[in-house]
Amino acid sequence: VNKEKYDQAVLKYMASELCDRREAQGNMDAYFDNPNDWAFQKIKEKEGGFKKDYANANTDPKSLILIAVWSGIVVWFFSDLVSGVTSGKYSNVVETANRLSENPSVFDNLVQ
Repeated sequence: VNKEKYDQAVLKYMASELCDRREAQGNMDAYFDNPNDWAFQKIKEKEGGFKKDYANANTDPKSLILIAVWSGIVVWFFSDLVSGVTSGKYSNVVETANRLSENPSVFDNLVQ
């Protein structure tokens, strides 16, 4: 999405829904991320269902801490994987994967 299209979408949403920029940006972010789910949520809101707060989504401290912890785990895992493969720490895993890709029947011997 280019900047001009995004800004126009935000301004149009602000005008049509009479809301502030933050709420409009949250809604447009959700729309551009997944239009079908966003439209479904808006239909449910108009039918009297739960109104999702797109402006403050994922900004509560609990969510931020959870995101930080999972991000740290993912970064640690991939850095360990890359450094382990390059240093030879996982050479037997790489050799096994290479043997399996060359001859899948090798797996039958490993299982027995």
